[in-house]
Amino acid sequence: WTLFKLLDIDNDTVIELDEFVAGCLRLKGNAKGLDMAKLCYEHKSMAKRLGNFMKRTDTLLARLASGVCLMRAPGTAKTNQAERAI
Repeated sequence: WTLFKLLDIDNDTVIELDEFVAGCLRLKGNAKGLDMAKLCYEHKSMAKRLGNFMKRTDTLLARLASGVCLMRAPGTAKTNQAERAI
């Protein structure tokens, strides 16, 4: 299964002839080439997941910040303390 994921360069679950040839040439050699290809695949996958997590986190923090701003009433003691803390 891992070999087919490594050969499928564009991740469309179909291995075209050019993908197969390019993938085999990329993996040619000893096990080090296969290990490096697997590592690159896993790195790309993890980077994508991390990017999605960061976008969701930014969105949720922005919502939280806007909610905090709405909760603060101008001129109250809590507002003045919060503004001094920032």
